[in-house]
Amino acid sequence: MLVTHQVNITALTGIFPQSGEGLILERPLTTPPKVLTRIAPP
Repeated sequence: MLVTHQVNITALTGIFPQSGEGLILERPLTTPPKVLTRIAPP
């Protein structure tokens, strides 16, 4: 698990997540990373 800030997620994936939203990325990371799912904020 990696907890980080929105700017890092956007730089990595191009996705602008909502505050508190989570992303699950496929490993190993590819270019661009494959997003498996997005987890809505509570």
